[in-house]
Amino acid sequence: MTILRRVTSFLLVMTFALPSFAQNAKTKGLSVKELVLPSETKDILKRSGSIYYNQSVKGKVLVPVNYWGEVTMSGLHYLPAETNFVSGLSIAGGPKSNSSLDNIKLIRKSDGKITVKEFDLSDGGDAEAYSFELKPHDTIFVERSTYFEDRSYYTTLVSVFVSLLSGIVIYNETRKN
Repeated sequence: MTILRRVTSFLLVMTFALPSFAQNAKTKGLSVKELVLPSETKDILKRSGSIYYNQSVKGKVLVPVNYWGEVTMSGLHYLPAETNFVSGLSIAGGPKSNSSLDNIKLIRKSDGKITVKEFDLSDGGDAEAYSFELKPHDTIFVERSTYFEDRSYYTTLVSVFVSLLSGIVIYNETRKN
């Protein structure tokens, strides 16, 4: 009996929901082949890795978005359709503590053309970052900040220079006496 109910439910969903969804997806420039329905993710093994399925919003279509660089959970994420840039970054765990927030890049390929958009989230972001909608196969790249590495390098360099200079001064003072 449960198999008959599942088949009937599936046929009803396909009869009524899929044509309207496919039409809606066409108007938004989405291909049905690159989307994932939430029902397709329920039997996927939940393991650590580079592919994540977001089920925070029930019944929403999921779109693939890549996160690279200094993101807590980098990799391929399936996010609810119409997710904005900042929310998508948060779903991926947000930027790491050593990330550079002033130059986060979004790379998008559409019509065989690659475009790069940059966002500055160092002050929390602007209205565009909160309204910019992610599309299937967008790639978000968060650069690593080298501030602490550079600071360490220059501090060491200054220390060596001060040591050499003080050694020279001490040597010259002892030669005079």
